[in-house]
Amino acid sequence: MKWTRRDFLRALSVAGAGSALGPLAAGAPPVLPARPFGKTGLKLPILGLGGPVDWTTNLPLLKQVFDAGVAHWDTAPDDAAGKGEQGIGQYFQRHAGDRPRVFLATKTTGRTALQLDESLHQSLSRLRAHSVDWFCLQDVSQPAELTGEIQTWAARAKAQRRIGFFGFSTPTNMAACLAAAAKLGWVDGIQTAYNYRLAEDEELAAALAACAAAGIGLTAADPYGSRAGPAGEGSTSSLDQFVDRGFSVPQAKLKVVWENPHVTTLCVPIRTPGELRACLVAALDKSPLGLPAAP
Repeated sequence: MKWTRRDFLRALSVAGAGSALGPLAAGAPPVLPARPFGKTGLKLPILGLGGPVDWTTNLPLLKQVFDAGVAHWDTAPDDAAGKGEQGIGQYFQRHAGDRPRVFLATKTTGRTALQLDESLHQSLSRLRAHSVDWFCLQDVSQPAELTGEIQTWAARAKAQRRIGFFGFSTPTNMAACLAAAAKLGWVDGIQTAYNYRLAEDEELAAALAACAAAGIGLTAADPYGSRAGPAGEGSTSSLDQFVDRGFSVPQAKLKVVWENPHVTTLCVPIRTPGELRACLVAALDKSPLGLPAAP
């Protein structure tokens, strides 16, 4: 079965009526667009899975996410009180063959070598894994948190093959943290808060460009805009262009983030088959911002 944008739009309209996965289960969807993840040599799909979801109660949806080609899964120890990692671990226990095809990331609130060791050990236990592809300091808000001790630990954990790559997430003071990381030379990837509001932040845009130039992979979180830029609410003109083309407001918010070429993947909390369809429709539409939709 060959999938087209029209097929996905039709599936999305059915999803609005509260149906099961339906057409997505009937055949393989198109391949999601992918972008390079910094200088890691990897390409990741532009749509990723993230957010505080209790996956222990929704393993069938994880299978649907995987089958749809959403191959970057981002979690953290405190997601759904640990049930995010636990659910993903249960999934890979049942579908061991899927693990090599998922770029798996988790995080830590630790800031010392001992804390990082303990946190990684606990996460690997919940994930039922020997390693993760990307391990991140969680919620970095000051460049001073990126210490030499952490750099040394990251190099050792890589050598031991417990992690593939290292980095951090930053939900506040993003521009300063990104700009500092671009000068360090040992940060592989960063997950930053970024949305249609923050897309208007010129300082943040410059920091993202600096990281991209330094070979740092960039993923985005907070897709629906809980964090505003320096001007407050931010303009909705970029959203309006996509809404006028028939996308919903949530879909339009995803599209605006993907307009930044430095963002490899946008990690979205997906909790229902309908949300999965909506995200796929947005991801598979390749018309750039400001251009009319293809006939």
